[in-house]
Order: sequence, then structure tokens, then C-alpha cells
Amino acid sequence: MPLALQAELDAATPPAGVDAALFSRLKEALREALRERQQGASRVMVADGKVVATPPHGPKNVIDDLALHQDSGSGDLTWSYHNSGDYNQDGLVSVLDLTPLAAHFQENVEGGAPINEIVDGNGDGVINIADITPLAASFGVELADYVVEGADDTEETSFSEVGTADLSSASGEGRKQLTYHLDSLDNLYYRVVPRDSHGERGDPSNVVPVIQEGDPPTINGVSPLIGSPGEEVTFTADVSGTPPFTYAWDFDGGATPQTSTDESPQVTLTTPNTYHCSVTVSNALGEHTLDFDLVVAGLPHIESVTPEAGPVGTEVTFHAVVTGDTPITYEWDFDGGADPNIPVTDEPQVRVTLQMFGTYDATLTATNSYGSDTYPFELVVGWPPTLSSVQPETGVTGRAVEFSATVFGTPPFDYIWDFGDGATPSSSTLPNPSVIMRAIGNYDGSVTVSNPFGEDTLPFTYEVIPVPPVPHIKGVNPTSGFPHTEVTFTADVEGEPPFTYAWNFGFGAEPNTSDEPSPTVTLGDEDEYHAHLVVTNAHGEDTYQFNLWVSFAGAYDETEDNDKWQEANVLPEPPLTGFTGSIGPDGYNGDTTDYFAFTGIAGYRVTSRIDFNSADANLNLELFDTDGTTRLARSSGSGDSEYIEKVLPTSGTFYLHVYRGSGGTADYTLDYDVHEVNLWPSTVVAGSSLGESAAGQYTALAVVGGKPAIAYHSVSGEEGDLKFAINSEADAGGSWAKSNIDTANNNGQEPSLAEVDGKPAVSYFWNVPVQGGDMGVRFAVNSEADGSGTWSPRSKVDGSAGPANSIAEVNGTLAVAYSLPETGARFAINAQPDGSGAWTRYTVEAGDFKAISLAVVGDKPAVAYISEDGATVRFAINTANDGSGAWNANTVESVPAAAFNAVSLAEIDGRPAIAYTKGHGFLLRFAINELADGSGSWDLVSVGAPHFSGAVCLRSIGGLPSIAALNTLSFDLRFLQNSAADATGEWMEELVDNVDSVGWGCSLAEVAGKPAISYGDGTNGDLKFARKP
Repeated sequence: MPLALQAELDAATPPAGVDAALFSRLKEALREALRERQQGASRVMVADGKVVATPPHGPKNVIDDLALHQDSGSGDLTWSYHNSGDYNQDGLVSVLDLTPLAAHFQENVEGGAPINEIVDGNGDGVINIADITPLAASFGVELADYVVEGADDTEETSFSEVGTADLSSASGEGRKQLTYHLDSLDNLYYRVVPRDSHGERGDPSNVVPVIQEGDPPTINGVSPLIGSPGEEVTFTADVSGTPPFTYAWDFDGGATPQTSTDESPQVTLTTPNTYHCSVTVSNALGEHTLDFDLVVAGLPHIESVTPEAGPVGTEVTFHAVVTGDTPITYEWDFDGGADPNIPVTDEPQVRVTLQMFGTYDATLTATNSYGSDTYPFELVVGWPPTLSSVQPETGVTGRAVEFSATVFGTPPFDYIWDFGDGATPSSSTLPNPSVIMRAIGNYDGSVTVSNPFGEDTLPFTYEVIPVPPVPHIKGVNPTSGFPHTEVTFTADVEGEPPFTYAWNFGFGAEPNTSDEPSPTVTLGDEDEYHAHLVVTNAHGEDTYQFNLWVSFAGAYDETEDNDKWQEANVLPEPPLTGFTGSIGPDGYNGDTTDYFAFTGIAGYRVTSRIDFNSADANLNLELFDTDGTTRLARSSGSGDSEYIEKVLPTSGTFYLHVYRGSGGTADYTLDYDVHEVNLWPSTVVAGSSLGESAAGQYTALAVVGGKPAIAYHSVSGEEGDLKFAINSEADAGGSWAKSNIDTANNNGQEPSLAEVDGKPAVSYFWNVPVQGGDMGVRFAVNSEADGSGTWSPRSKVDGSAGPANSIAEVNGTLAVAYSLPETGARFAINAQPDGSGAWTRYTVEAGDFKAISLAVVGDKPAVAYISEDGATVRFAINTANDGSGAWNANTVESVPAAAFNAVSLAEIDGRPAIAYTKGHGFLLRFAINELADGSGSWDLVSVGAPHFSGAVCLRSIGGLPSIAALNTLSFDLRFLQNSAADATGEWMEELVDNVDSVGWGCSLAEVAGKPAISYGDGTNGDLKFARKP
């Protein structure tokens, strides 16, 4: 920075009434911004602190309001002053512009002084430290005067100078206005061009034409002339003459706003009265004023009628909400749905008896001396629900039972089941819930059924009984085999032993019959045999029929060579499991490749898996399109299994291809299924169609103020911004309001969002590599619960931390967990919920860590994190509620070269639980500790289909462990949920979205009682939101 400029900054003194410390802080901020600009700017500062060739340029400095006011051959040009960063409007962006910035610091533009619109250089609505940036960016830019130019056409080269205007004519509060008088209108077009003292020109203004011929305006009429109090109306004037016109409306207090310069102003009418109003219309040739009377009368207005439904035969009182001058007469028409059917009342209510079941087109007409209003509404008369019985009355412990209720009434119905302690889950809102019977005993339950006409509750009792003593054959194994080979049959039998067995193999084995529990037999020739097993005990018997397939191909014979897709064996209807095949020189027919055909429907998903012994050979699996040659999917697994899945693009015959990559002969089993895909409804929150790109790579979803909100990273141009979106409705059925959190430079990656003290709070990675030393984790808290206020302070939490970070409300205040290179996993807690207090920082564990997740477990802060080499997943929990105690850490899972990456921590069933991805094997892992403080052993399971290696988010949804994750096999978004609150049940997997490449940066939350996910669409850069229907 030039010494002269440094001296000027040093000598600047605070203006009267401005805090000296604040002024010093602003000077330092300007000094730093100028230093950074000098390092990277293309323009060069000279010794006197000025910048060479610096008239105003760019969109913020373009004059777009130049106007010509004509009068008998002469005219006046008027326009507004524009020089970004010149807050005192003296013509030069300099140190002196700190004075208005300091004088109006922290003031809002709306409702503030007129000058605030100028001083708010970055346009965020408040005067703050961020307004130093435009001042520094334009420092030294000079506006000395304006060149007034005229031309007879609008070509750039046609304009020539007709005069100059200096700043002496500039006047007015707020943004200054300038005027230049033209004694004669010698040209057809005029414009003005800003210029500095060196004669360098800035960007030209808009061009204004000279009206050569035309007529002054004449107002022929105005409408409307009558309305109701509180009514929103749009006024229009019928004007003849030569445009363009300007308008000046005055409603004499009869409307809000009271005045307007809009051509067709939209206003709200005030209290009843007659108002003397006027409108003046002007053009370059003159003006015309029309006075008119506006009558605001108390016309009746019906806002609502309730109820709109009721039970058959009941007396119901209908109420209407009506405004307007009284007296008002009310004419009801129930379209035959009530008795009396067309009553007339003096009050906005009537009591009637509802008639027959049906839907009726009813109306209410309210009339007074000013007029009338008619309100149509649909009256639905129906039957309330009546419960008569619940089935079944018993269930076997450990088995699934589907309950149903016999209901009479008008559907649709809503159900609330309560099974007490005898079933899992213990409650349901499904019409026919399937539950697992728990311990043996008698239990009390209830079901409540409701519709718009009423509700009914039926208490019931049910008994959980032991497994019946009578034999029950659940299955036999195997049901297939190779010809002339020995196999041993076993049966899965429930009941009270001892049992006697009677096997009959339908002449497909030798011996053909046996009374042994597990007989060993030799299978016969290739064929299908109808076999059965009878098991008997002291209480009865059970018979189990099964087909015994004997073939070289296993359960379904490869009846001919199928090493070409044209020779593909047709598979039976899905789902199919345990199909046995063989590949290699010593296998069936010596095939080195096998093709199998199946029928699929467009939009349905096919899943297939092969299992084999990799010591024999390395097998692979492919899916081909209906032409047999276009590959749709190929497995990329390792070990003894391969897996593929794909949503079918068309309907027709498709082909599964099993082939040998290396090795000799190998037997394999093939499973496949084809099932309908029910995707969740989704909406685009931000993206290329909405003026943003790469908006979904990093997202964070949370419920803030009862409504779903998303913090996300969006790229505009070459740099990324951190933004915030919140829906207007609790169930996300409304519109998304978006705002900027931090747009300085390139930041906002890896955002984490939480509600802290009722307000949205965000932590994020600040990626601004200025000389390699300004990266770190920042945070911001909004001043309003809905995120519509100011985001502050947008400052760093700790050194050059990140990029891993996670935010949460801990002990009633703001807390952030993050990684600090060469230091370790860190935890910081602020003294104030809005982050305005001091930070207290703790090292959770020394070392290098690449992923981290913060949650509150048992009222204590807890952290899950992954080592930098990806080999270890760690967990730590503090002994104190505010994190000031000891951090007790342990290992969740450690596997050399496992490539653990994404991690998410949550409290599940009162215990710490972690979801994370394991790159080796592409597995999604779930771990839950046996103890509430995480000091016990970890129960580890792999969840869902393979090929999870991207984003993952764990939450408790409806009391059940739930995970959102990106599956990289097909690059789609999955939702997985356990059927038990303690995660001991079955993990069920759903496909949320599979359109193109989706699921990036996914984040999960419970929105209005249902799981919802924010995520990115990698194909077009959209940010999407989906909620389970």
C-alpha cells in the first residue's frame, strides 16, 4: 500500500458521535481489504493513493433512470448519482467514505435514514463490516462530471458531446439527483456518460428519445370507484395521449398506501367513507389531473362457513364469519342436505338437522344496503365410524400377526392402534398393521377410528400364546441337487417333540422313503419330482409338499447350451433364490459363460446376486438390455459374491450374464428379483433452473421453528456461496424462501445446520486460500427463528480447522465439533446461544481425523470421528453436560485399509449409535453401544445392499433408527429404517430417488412426523428435497 495512503488512513479521525473503537476497527478492515486488493488487483495504485483510469464502471454504476422532460422546444435531463463505494457522494471513493459508514453502522436500510441505501454497499439490507468490501473494491474511483451527448440515431458512434454537467447540481436526501437543462432539442436522442478528472469515460446511461409529435395526456376515467373495507383493489386510469406517462395517485386516506406513482397501484381500502381522490398523469407534452370520489362502503364479505361436514340425522349449528355494515340478512341454501333447507336468518348462524348421506352444493348469501356476497361451500353428510370387532384374538409368540377391525361408516378412516406391551411395534396408524407377538400372556389394546363425522374407540384384549405343540413344518432343505449325488435332507419343525418323520421323495431318490429326521439319499435322474414330508407327535401331524429338482443346473436345469444370449435359459417368475449353476471346463456342458432371460417392466427395479467360492474361480455378473448386447449394469464386488441392481428403462425380455473372470470350474447360486419402485415425491429447491449451479453437493437439513430448513453450498460463477432455504409450511407443502448466509469469496462447503435457542445456526468450511492461511471452520446464527433476519457473526471458530465440522445445541448453547490438522478432534462451546460470547475449546483426542459428527447423548456432548488413514472409527463422550469434563474415547471398529469415510452420530434408544461407510466392500455399517455412556461393547452390522461409499446421515425417525445414504452402484438415494426402536429388528430399505445421479450430500430429518431428505442431483447440480408420502 502506498505510504501516502497509509498516512491518510492513520490521520483519519472519528466523526462526532461515532465510537473511536468502531472507527479504528473500520480503518483496519479497510486497510486489510486494500492490501488484499493490491496483491491481486489488475489496477495499480500510484503514490498519491489514486488509481489510474478510474471512472465508474460495472452494473452497480450504470445510470438507468435518465429521463427527459420537454417544454416548448427545450427540456431538462434528470438522473441519479451512481458511484459504488462513494458513500458521502463527493465524487471520489476515499478514506472519507468511512465517515458515513461509521455514522450509520448497524442501521437497517428499511426504515432508516435515506442515505442508508447508499452506504449499504453490498445490498444486504444492513450497514455492517461487509460494506468495507465494495468501498475497497472501488477505492480511488472518481466521478468528476458527466458528458451530455446527443444523436439522431441510437448507434454508439453517432453520439457527440452537447455539454457537461458537474456535481454542483446534485441535490436531495439519499441518492442525489442531477439536472441538465437543454435550451433547445437539436437531437432526437440524448444520454449522459460519467467521466473522471483525467477525461476517462465510464459506462453510458440509458438513451432517452425526444418526442417530436404527440398529444398531452387526457384522463378519461378511473376504476374502481367503490369497494369494501380491507379489500385489496387495483386502480387503473383510462388515459389517451402520447406515452410514456408518469402517474401520481392520491387516495385521501381511503387506501393504504395513501399515494403511489405506479401506473396501476394495488392498495388496501381503509374504513367506510367517501374520499376525495385524484390522479395526475404527465408526459413530455403536459399533464392532466382528474379528481374522483372513492366510496369505501361496508359491503358484506363472507370469509368462511363452518362446519362443512356432519353426521346423518344430527342437529348442527352452522356459523359464518362475515364482515360489512349491519344489518345483514343471511340466506342459506343446503341443496337438500338439511332441514330446514333454505332458512333466512338475521344472524350469521343457523341450526339445522342434517338429512341423507351425500355431498351437497350449499351456498350462503349475505345482503345489506350496499349489496350482497355469495359463498359456495360443499356440505358432506356421512356416517360416523362404528367399531364392532377386532381380529384376531390370539397370536403365537415371536410370529407376525396382522390385525384388522370391522368398521361401519363413511370412509376414508384414520386409525390409531395401541397394542400395549404385547406386540412390536406397540402402536400403529395403519388400517391393518402387522406386528410381532412378544411374551406369552394376556394384553389390553384399543383401536380408535375417526372420519370427518366422528370417531369410535373399541377396547379389546388379545392373548399371546406359546408355539403350538402340534408339529409345524416351516421348510425343508435342499430342494434340488445334481443327478446321482448324495444329499442329506433336513426339516425345520416347530412343536413339542418327540417327532416321527415320514419322507417320500416321489421316486426322485434312493431310497425313496425314510423315517429318519435327516436322511441321506442318492438323487436319481434329471427330472422334477413331487415329494412330501409328514411329521407327527402326540398332538397331531403336519404335511409339507415340495418339488424336488434334480438336474445339473440345480433347481432349474440348464437344458441346453446357454453361452449366448440367444440361447438364454428362461428364469421362472421372481423372486428367485438358490438357483444353482456351474461354469468351467468340468461344469455343466463345459460352459464358460451362462445367459438367463427374464421379463421386466419399465420403471421396475431388478436386483441380482451370485455367490460362489472364489478359490475355485472369480465370477462376474452383468445385466443386458432387451437387445442382448447393450450392458445396463455390471458388478464390481470382491470375494465370494457379486451384486447388481438397475431400474429397467423399458419393458421386455432382459438378460443376466454370469461369466468367469479367472480360475477353473465354479458352482454358483443365483438370486434375482424384479419389483415395483415407489419413489418419494421430490421438489427442486435450488439449481440451474433457478439461477444457481452445483447447489446440492453439500446440504444440511434440520427442522427450525417447526419448519424444514436447508443450509447448502451453491456456486454462482467461479465461487461458491453458503445459502439458506426454509419452507413456509411444517410439512414442506409450501414455498421455499431462500437467503444468503455468507457470499464472501469461496466458502460454505461441508455445512452443518441445527436449531439453537429457537434460531437457525450453521457451521461450515471457509475455503479461502489467501496465501494459504485463511481456511477454517466458521459459524453463523440468524437473528430470526425463520431465518429472515441477519446472519452473524460469520467468524471462524478455531484456527485453520476443517473441513470436517458438525454443529449442535449443547447444554442450551451453541457448540461445534471439528478437526484441526496436526492437533486432533476438537470441541468448542460458546458462552452465548447466538455465538456472540467467548469460545471455550477442548481437544477430544489428539491426532489427524477426516470426518466428525456431534450429537447429544444422555444430555452429554458426544463425538464420532474417523482417522485420517480411514482405518479406525472412534467415539468419545464427555462426563459433563457442557463438555468441560473428561473425554472418554474408545474404538468402534478398526480394520487396516478399510477406507472408512462418512460418519453420522445419533442417540438411538437412549444409547450412542453411529452410521458410517466402509470403502472396502462398499458397505453401509451401523453400530450401537450396549450402554448409554458408550463405554460398553459395540454391536456392528452391515445394512442394506452393498455399494454405499458416499454421504450418510443417521437419525431417529418416529422412534426408529433411520439412515439416508448415497448408493454408488446406481448412484441413487436410499432410506433404511429398522423395525425396532433398539435396532434389533429388520432393516428395511427404500429407493427414494433414482433419476440420473442423485443422493449427493444427503441429510435426513423428521418433518411433520415423516422422514425427509435434502440431497444433490449430480447430473444437473440441483438441490432437491423429498419427504416420504
